[in-house]
Amino acid sequence: MHARKVTAALILLILGLFLGGCATVPYQVQVSGYAQPGAAAVAPPPASFYVIDNRDAKDPLLEQAVKSKIEKLLGIQGYVLTAFDQADYYLVYSYGQGEGRPVAVPMPAYGPWQYGGPWRPYAFAPIPDYYAPAVRTVYDRWLLVNVIEGSSYRGTGEFKRLWQGQARSTGTSGDLRSTLNYLLVVLFQDFGKSTGPPRLVNIEFDDFRAWEMGY
Repeated sequence: MHARKVTAALILLILGLFLGGCATVPYQVQVSGYAQPGAAAVAPPPASFYVIDNRDAKDPLLEQAVKSKIEKLLGIQGYVLTAFDQADYYLVYSYGQGEGRPVAVPMPAYGPWQYGGPWRPYAFAPIPDYYAPAVRTVYDRWLLVNVIEGSSYRGTGEFKRLWQGQARSTGTSGDLRSTLNYLLVVLFQDFGKSTGPPRLVNIEFDDFRAWEMGY
């Protein structure tokens, strides 16, 4: 009896290690970039930027964190951050998260004899008996970035948009502060470029670029 208990515990341990080592489900981000028709293209680095934040933001700490992350991504790409009255371009951004909403998702239900056995091609590989419905709360997150021509805005106050980028995602995490990192990373992959219709991009949970930006 003791040997059986040890064997069962060993199987559970190996199964836990196996499942723990599996890759996490990636974030899926819908992203698009639009260049303003007839407008000049955004100049490549080392063009200069000034990032304009929302002084009336409901969460000033989050607002400053997002501004800092955008400035970091601009710097990584080689753009120069400068004073308001010297910038070639202004970057204006907004973001948000919808209320959580319940959705039904299929979840695997495993039987008691699914791990190992001579009839299984892979020992310790869980195989579900069936998929049972489960309810999860999901959140819609979005990020919008606009690039504005600096000289026109300073001279006449004209909001002359040269480029707009959008990123959206839906997931179970209600922590907007951390999920914004993934939206930012994906959006800045094609910063300033016209990418056509919205497309879906996968980014891994442990993507080092998202983790480097901090919380």
